Amino acid sequence: MNKKRNFRVSMLSLVLLLSLTPALCSGGNMGDFTADFSISMTYLHEWMPSVAYNPIENEFMVLWHTTGVREPGGENMYSLHGQRISPEGELTEAPFSPLLSVGTGRRILPKAAYNIFTNQYMVAFIMEQLETAWDPFVTIIDHDGTILSDPIPLSEQPPKANHPFIVFNSVRRQYLIAYNDSRNGDHDIFGVIVDESGNIVKEDFPICTAIGQQQNPYIAYNPHDDVYLINWEDFRHVPTWTDNGDIYGALLDGEGNMLVSDIPMCDDYGMDNEGGQWLNNIAYNPDRNEFLVCWFDTRPTLDLTGIVGRFYNTDGTPAGADFTLADAPGAQLWSNLLYIQEKKMYFLVWMDERNSEIDEDWSSSDNWDVYAKWLSPSGESIGPDIPLCTAERSQTYPVAAYSPVEDRLLIAWRDELEEDVPSGTGSGHVTESGGNIMGKVYGVPSFFSGRVAEQGSGEPIEGASVTVIGPGYERTVMSNIGGWFNLPERFQRDGNYVAVIRKKGYLKAIETSIYKGEPLKITVELNKKE
Repeated sequence: MNKKRNFRVSMLSLVLLLSLTPALCSGGNMGDFTADFSISMTYLHEWMPSVAYNPIENEFMVLWHTTGVREPGGENMYSLHGQRISPEGELTEAPFSPLLSVGTGRRILPKAAYNIFTNQYMVAFIMEQLETAWDPFVTIIDHDGTILSDPIPLSEQPPKANHPFIVFNSVRRQYLIAYNDSRNGDHDIFGVIVDESGNIVKEDFPICTAIGQQQNPYIAYNPHDDVYLINWEDFRHVPTWTDNGDIYGALLDGEGNMLVSDIPMCDDYGMDNEGGQWLNNIAYNPDRNEFLVCWFDTRPTLDLTGIVGRFYNTDGTPAGADFTLADAPGAQLWSNLLYIQEKKMYFLVWMDERNSEIDEDWSSSDNWDVYAKWLSPSGESIGPDIPLCTAERSQTYPVAAYSPVEDRLLIAWRDELEEDVPSGTGSGHVTESGGNIMGKVYGVPSFFSGRVAEQGSGEPIEGASVTVIGPGYERTVMSNIGGWFNLPERFQRDGNYVAVIRKKGYLKAIETSIYKGEPLKITVELNKKE
């Protein structure tokens, strides 16, 4: 104990002798740090971004697909692309393709699930086949985007699939992929379970084959109870998906067995306040062991259209009536919902029409923006709506992921462009148009960050204690699974700072830095004890 006390006193004395700068007494809040940047602006038309976070590399992975070209007579491409992005909003190395070009078929709608055990991603997508039209596939890529597998088909049937979604089961180390397909005529919801190598564990199985069309599945995994909650757009009461639909769901166990089928999350058909429901989403809250589901809604009691939510228990039963999450002037739709356990809040991002000339025909609007808000664990709004991007033209299809190390979000979207496009192009009901993939990092500014690794091997060290001591300042933080640590900027004084890094079984390391108002970043290598 005396040695530890003497060491601490020595470090404090060293810092006080080195520093003469006066102190400030207030700190920044979430939202002080922002960075806007372009993710992809190629000659191709970029569409439908998706995003995942990798805690080992402390970076984001954004995927998208392309269609068309911007030069008449050029090749019509339907390819998959990706980009790694740091929490500072910097593009890490060059963009990559998670799939080598295979034949002339179109490849669309890539979505990745991250595997913390292998530090790899499994990417689900749809690929056009000559004989069977659209089929669901997966591929495996390493953390740096290196392709590790050929495309792996998920069904021996000719499913004519679309709208894939994938989640990782951290208990069983497996993946559940869901999609809608029309093997039975109308769209139904099917699922497949595969292992970490892409081997089929449970062959494609029906999740919902009700009358009418069911499409656009979304999945959230609950590792506490090893169950999946899935929901989808459901049109069992109406002729087509363009009519007023509903949101239905199902609860599956970890093996894919049905626990609760055909959950009417929102079925208002024939009611006085009937609207249409599309674009469903789910977030799991491990603190309360419950789900918050949400969707885009056109019920007449909303301003025009809005985002509506409802809580569900882990047994698939509702925890109350639905309620409004976002309803401003104009239309709000295409939401993405996250629960951020470190902040004990939900983050909701969506497309918003409030800054356009509002018209009842919101579907023809050419001025969509990206807005967001924070929600309490009970779904109540915290603070005002946040305008993340209100640039000219339209910003569409926003998605988000969170880095707990830096306490920052990456939001990606499609930026619509005004340009002529070749006729006869597009995919399904999507009309071809020009567009780029853009991004924004939003969160807390960093003061002192870095990574702790083992000397020689370079392997990250999890659970290292990093104590930073400076003028009027002392804080301790632990490194995460990737060895990363971060201390937020809270108006620290300029001057000299000492970082003391400890981990059982390793020799202690001491690093000194001079802070002049710019973020400090270090890499520390610890030597193992003899």
